[in-house]
Amino acid sequence: MAVPQTVKLRGRKKTPPASQKNSEAGFILAITAIVMIAAAIFFISMIALGISNLREASEVETEKRMDAVSRALSAYAQRHYRIPCPAEPDESNTDQPFGTERGSGAAGLDYGDCPFAEDQEGILPFRTLGLDPALARDAWGNWMTYAVNPAFTVDPDDDTLTVHAACRVVGRWFEGVVIGGGGGLVQFEEGVNVNISDMKVLIIGGDGSDVEIINNTQAIRLEDNDYVRIGGGIGSSNVRIIGNAQGMRANGNKRLEIGGNGNIEFIDNNNVRMLDNDELVFGANSNLIIEDNDGQVIMEYIVDNRLADGGATAGGAVFTAGAGTVDISGNTSFAANGFNGGFNAGGGNGAILIRDNQHVRLEGTGEDDDFDEDDVFGGLRNFNPQKARFCCPNLPVLETAFGPAPAVLNAAGTLIWEDDVPLDPDEYGPANRPGGAALGQNIEAMAFVLISHGMNGSGAYISTGARLPTGGLSANELENTNENGVYVIAPRTDLGVAGYYDDLVLWKTQRELFNMTGHGKCTVPN
Repeated sequence: MAVPQTVKLRGRKKTPPASQKNSEAGFILAITAIVMIAAAIFFISMIALGISNLREASEVETEKRMDAVSRALSAYAQRHYRIPCPAEPDESNTDQPFGTERGSGAAGLDYGDCPFAEDQEGILPFRTLGLDPALARDAWGNWMTYAVNPAFTVDPDDDTLTVHAACRVVGRWFEGVVIGGGGGLVQFEEGVNVNISDMKVLIIGGDGSDVEIINNTQAIRLEDNDYVRIGGGIGSSNVRIIGNAQGMRANGNKRLEIGGNGNIEFIDNNNVRMLDNDELVFGANSNLIIEDNDGQVIMEYIVDNRLADGGATAGGAVFTAGAGTVDISGNTSFAANGFNGGFNAGGGNGAILIRDNQHVRLEGTGEDDDFDEDDVFGGLRNFNPQKARFCCPNLPVLETAFGPAPAVLNAAGTLIWEDDVPLDPDEYGPANRPGGAALGQNIEAMAFVLISHGMNGSGAYISTGARLPTGGLSANELENTNENGVYVIAPRTDLGVAGYYDDLVLWKTQRELFNMTGHGKCTVPN
């Protein structure tokens, strides 16, 4: 029997058409392209993120350096009661060592001097501040610009500088006692025993207060004080010392001021004695009336005893009737001994009347004693006149729209901080002379501005004293480099924007400087 044979049939493999091959290849290429584009986008994003993170890290580092600089300026101000002028950016300049403030001399040890606008902007004086030069540069390695308000760079030992009354407040900036506040009436009447001696400062009645010492059986004694003011100050004050059985004794005071812009009356007292006072001053534009006292009215050893703003004449006037009247009448005895000069009715528009007194004795020393402020006040001193000159400088000359003191604007050009300084010249006076209470005033001004010119560095100073190229800068960055004392704080812009803005701007007032480190405040002298 025949064995059946198995027959295997093999089919032919079919070849796909060419169009199918092209489609598959295109698909692979498309996927590859998409992957490559995604990778490129990823890497570009990572690079941009890295740049952004690097920029932010550099900004944070720069802000840390700015804060360190501010603290160094705070410490310097608390030691020296001034801040230094800018340093010259030109390393070839030999007027002072590089890194010390302008005007500090060949050794860089003197206080600088920058009264002119062109001297008030430069780089940080890192050597004057005792800082590492790296802190004077931002995180991108460029010098930071440093600009100052010249009111805060002056020598605080200059006694010719005047300060606002906020730094001349008795009981705060001066050691002393104030009896009675501003305005109103301060009255000692019927049996009050007043005996105040050996004080640095005594003020009876604040600014514009009336003071009455009336009908007391005890003597009123104000003796051996450095400074006594009865009434007066800013405003009108009447002082009435009337009908006291044992009168008043105001002896041995370095300075005795009575009244201001009102009547000063010594009437019907047993005795009024003002002896051995270094200076006896009756208030501006006041009427001084001394009459009908049964005992003596004695004023002795007077250097300068004046009314109103007539002051001492070349001959050393005692009573100068400015816009007021001096009337010394009807006294049993009146004596004014040891004064330098005589009565001077020609010193103003008032009258001097000496009449109906039983006895009047006027004797002069014949000496020509030209005293100055230090002589007048003797031991009377502001607790800290140097700090007063820093905290309460006389700023009216700097009160203009945008300068010459520094001003900071926002991107819209609006002033975001403005010096708040009263312009009344009567509010200012020598640091060592007590002034009116003005604690409510904000005597504050911008002390310095510090600028980093950011990652692009455009406008930063270089070693020749010139600036890095400023072409293509934004208007805000240009404003921060034109040295006109006006600076702009604005939001940073994207790197892709032509002339993008990336400056960092920091500023402090004198009060902020003193408050930074917790060692002192501009509201107290210590």
